Amino acid sequence: MALVGVALVAALSAALLVVSGVGPGAAEAQTAQTSGTVVAWGDNSYGQTNVPPNLTDVEAISAGWFHSLALVVDTQDTTAPTIQAALDPASPGGQNGWYTGDVDVSRTVTDDESDISGQTGCRTQTVAADTAGITFTCSATSGGGTSSESVTVKRDATGPNVDPVSRTPAANSNGWNNTDVTVDWSCSDATSGAVDPGVSRTFSTEGQNQSAVGTCTDYAGNTASDTQTGINIDKTAPVLNPAVSPDPLFLDGTATAAANATDALSGIASQSCDAVDTSSVGYGTVACTATDLAGNTATANVAYRVVYDFAGFPSRLTTSLRRATRCSTWSRRARPSRSNGA
Repeated sequence: MALVGVALVAALSAALLVVSGVGPGAAEAQTAQTSGTVVAWGDNSYGQTNVPPNLTDVEAISAGWFHSLALVVDTQDTTAPTIQAALDPASPGGQNGWYTGDVDVSRTVTDDESDISGQTGCRTQTVAADTAGITFTCSATSGGGTSSESVTVKRDATGPNVDPVSRTPAANSNGWNNTDVTVDWSCSDATSGAVDPGVSRTFSTEGQNQSAVGTCTDYAGNTASDTQTGINIDKTAPVLNPAVSPDPLFLDGTATAAANATDALSGIASQSCDAVDTSSVGYGTVACTATDLAGNTATANVAYRVVYDFAGFPSRLTTSLRRATRCSTWSRRARPSRSNGA
């Protein structure tokens, strides 16, 4: 037995370098180390050498026949648990602190001085619906007291509402405008709110089937757009090239005047000319008007000449009559002079 004891002590000597107390028993021995842990050896018929797994902070020890005693330092926990929140994603993907997708909220609860005896609201939770703000509170209790920690999450993954309100001025019956056109939209958002209550866009450039896009933005950074098409603007009046046919024309004859209008964008809606007056010989003018589909109107005058019709007369008489026509004005001026001489 002495040799066995010597060998056993030699085997344990390496482990028992720093010992604060020894408890010899009848058939076993225990030692308390300065680290506060216990090492036991010897007969274990009654579990004398089974050291409790959580036995720490041991100052002294005493071994008996069937039991052992350990003196444990009473370390009082005066600090409540530490709660650390974690969000995934860690930072909002939107603007102004708003998340624009699902958010996982988890907690880590720790206490280095005593066990956690209870906790509520600390499990991982997911925010999967839009909310103006939902708060998660985690509470934990240990020997040092109770602590709590709250996290508020704002989620808006839905774009705002964008609704066309007006188009000013309205297009005419042909679908055209001949002035600038302004399109207005209203903006609204049920969760984070719209940055602006409305947006507008003004068109001043001529063109057919132009498109206007209105875009609304909410405070989370989500956007939504609406497109208004069919904006037709023509500010240019038609071009007239009027003509009278025939020209020259005979006294009391029949003639027609044509505006010959063209419009490069919206096209001609209507064109007309006044009647040609052939009741007197000489020069005259006739007015023509044209309107395009946008409502632009232009006017122009065309000159024409009315002459006598000498058809059917002998050629010698015709020549004389034509000369007389040319000289009639001179003859009327000369006739009074001859009368005074008589």
